[in-house]
Amino acid sequence: MKKLTLEDLSRDELLTWIRRCLPFVATRQTDLLWIRHESQSAKAAELGERQIEAGKVEDLAMQEWLASLNGPARRKLACEKAHLDAQDAYGRAQRAYERARAAERALWAALEAAWKEERP
Repeated sequence: MKKLTLEDLSRDELLTWIRRCLPFVATRQTDLLWIRHESQSAKAAELGERQIEAGKVEDLAMQEWLASLNGPARRKLACEKAHLDAQDAYGRAQRAYERARAAERALWAALEAAWKEERP
């Protein structure tokens, strides 16, 4: 059997391990908020990359639509629909990114408040 690492354990197994190994260590709110903030920051960064990619797709679809304006009507309508779909996808990606950034900022504010509370 291969040697296990923390990454190999499931969520429940990790929680069980934490509860058994660290029963006398005080878990501070700032530690938990810090971990949550790190994961939210990573999520926001990923959504930011998706927003950039959706923006590139929307830009290419718009260029294709503009190029098709003097062409056949069927192609023009297909390109216009593709552009509108890409525009909607970009809007969704932008809103998801903004929500993730707002959650990240809220966690940071909560973390700062907890730091002030824990200081003597």
